[in-house]
Amino acid sequence: MDPNNYEGHHPRHPPNRSRLSHFSSLEPYHDPFERNFNILFARMDRMENTIAQLGDAVTEMRAVLGNVANTQHLLSENLNNLLGQHVVHPASTEPEQPAREQTPDEGLPDLFVKKPTLENGNTRKPVKEDIVAAVRSMSSSDAEGQKKYIELCNHVDGVIKFIKQLVPKERWGLSFTAHGDVCNRVMSRFLTSVSSKKPFLPLDRCEDNWIARHMVMQDWNSVASNNKASKAKKSKRRSDNRACDDNGST
Repeated sequence: MDPNNYEGHHPRHPPNRSRLSHFSSLEPYHDPFERNFNILFARMDRMENTIAQLGDAVTEMRAVLGNVANTQHLLSENLNNLLGQHVVHPASTEPEQPAREQTPDEGLPDLFVKKPTLENGNTRKPVKEDIVAAVRSMSSSDAEGQKKYIELCNHVDGVIKFIKQLVPKERWGLSFTAHGDVCNRVMSRFLTSVSSKKPFLPLDRCEDNWIARHMVMQDWNSVASNNKASKAKKSKRRSDNRACDDNGST
């Protein structure tokens, strides 16, 4: 019995060769939805990265704003403190008293400020003892006064060296006042130095700067006198040498 002809079974149709060859020539099938989903997932990944970066930026911005807030709070406190220190009080009903003008020598001893005078009240040329007494009047003890006087003399020595730097050596024989503008420059430097450094003496508060002028002029004039004496000795030595040469030639 033919198995293809048993009851209830129809004969099997032979396969269509041409149709099979047609399907075998088609390209592999690609689902377009799958490609779109891949693109969408890639974009979502990038969006997540961007959102994470924005979150970090927001965190940093919050920290910056927190620092700004703290700074603003500190500035506000400082401003309040300053305003509290400069409170404007209501104007008094009493008439305002004019400010009393303070004299330059107020609070300083006359022995320091005033020029030395004679018994009749006329001023006289200062001496070393006058300056020592003036410096002592600005000190709390004799030992402190002596120390201040030594420091003052050290300043004078520095001024003399400064003058030698400004004045040509051939002019060292001239007096202090003969150097014109150099006198003003040196005196200004000296007054500033002794008031801002030890011995901290306000010599510019003295009448006509009598202490400063006397000490600087006296020391420089000693240099000038020594320079003149040295030149005189050299000149005499040259004259004696010429005289000896003249006698020898005769």
